[in-house]
Amino acid sequence: MELAESLRRQAALIHEWLRSPEALQAANTLVKRLQLPCDGDDLVQQAWLRVSTSFAARTEPLADMGDLRDAARYGYRMLSNIGLDRLRSAARDEALVRHETLRVDAPDEPDRRTMALSFFEELLRRITVTDLKAGNCGGCSPDVIRSIAISVVQSFALETLAAPLVDGRARFELLVDQAIQSFDAPSDSARVRKRRSRCKECVRELMARVLGEMEDHHG
Repeated sequence: MELAESLRRQAALIHEWLRSPEALQAANTLVKRLQLPCDGDDLVQQAWLRVSTSFAARTEPLADMGDLRDAARYGYRMLSNIGLDRLRSAARDEALVRHETLRVDAPDEPDRRTMALSFFEELLRRITVTDLKAGNCGGCSPDVIRSIAISVVQSFALETLAAPLVDGRARFELLVDQAIQSFDAPSDSARVRKRRSRCKECVRELMARVLGEMEDHHG
């Protein structure tokens, strides 16, 4: 009974955030960035249904879902995932149409967005399964480091797919800083700054490991 109540409470928190103007604004921003053939309401409604079905099937509550701020992070990640899913579907449809209409003697040019989607898809998948216990500094839990890395990759993917970045490295560093701060209570103490610096190093190490594994795998 207690488990069911925890799951209902967490789902209700996410639904509450999805009803907020902040959620609709985030969804509209995603639609604009990714140039999706829908509006923000469509993403919010799909996220609402996904929360309802996923929490009905869960057997354990989320470990990092305690308040509306946590619900906002979860909801934004879900909206991002839905936006990327729709972009992947649109890219597949576009590639199919191109394949059917190209002349036989036309050169086969790889599509930048399709290749980028494939790259980010694999990157996110590998981040979720990489073991962090051995390399974690102890400042944050492995789940937090993994969640920060996923948040950074999703944001970076959305921006990159919308338009090529002028200075990708600088933008990546800024996204890491923003993601770490979003997972922490507002503070500017020396202790908090030091812990955030350690978390940043852990995120960098995780990303370097995963990218190295991808490079080895693809040769």
